[in-house]
Amino acid sequence: MPHTSIERLIGLGAVGLVAVAAVLLLLRLSGRGTMRRGRLIIGYPPDLFPAQHLTRSGALAALAATQGRLTSIERQIPPKSDLAIWLRAFLYELREIMDTAYRVTLITEIYGRPAEIERLVVEVQQAEAEIAQHVGHRLLARDGDAHNELLDGRLATLRLCARELGCAPRTPSS
Repeated sequence: MPHTSIERLIGLGAVGLVAVAAVLLLLRLSGRGTMRRGRLIIGYPPDLFPAQHLTRSGALAALAATQGRLTSIERQIPPKSDLAIWLRAFLYELREIMDTAYRVTLITEIYGRPAEIERLVVEVQQAEAEIAQHVGHRLLARDGDAHNELLDGRLATLRLCARELGCAPRTPSS
């Protein structure tokens, strides 16, 4: 190989390493707001969100209440189900929205509440209502299926008992 080809190859390798390092750094930094030691942050804890006067009412309080209700639903469904996986993904996205809404509210506090925040709250609450309806429907369908399976199992047991009783030797009557 000519000398210039080796230099180009080394240069490309160096650029590739820098790019990989940058991506890894961005990925590491992007997860800091949502997660803390592997757990979703619930509400607006004072150690992470010091402007508590902003979080106690209005849009931020509504977002935190929505998150609390959805977290409660998530605790009630089977943890490895598709429903739980999608709800967890929704909760992580909601956390990112909550963090952004907090920053926007903090920055615009002296100028008044932006209309976009109120619209955001309305959309999140509509999504919450759809999720709650969907979860309720899925849980009822699953419980209905379980009830039908239980009923089918009991009927099969009754049939088996009836067959066994029909095959049992008769005792002479006195």
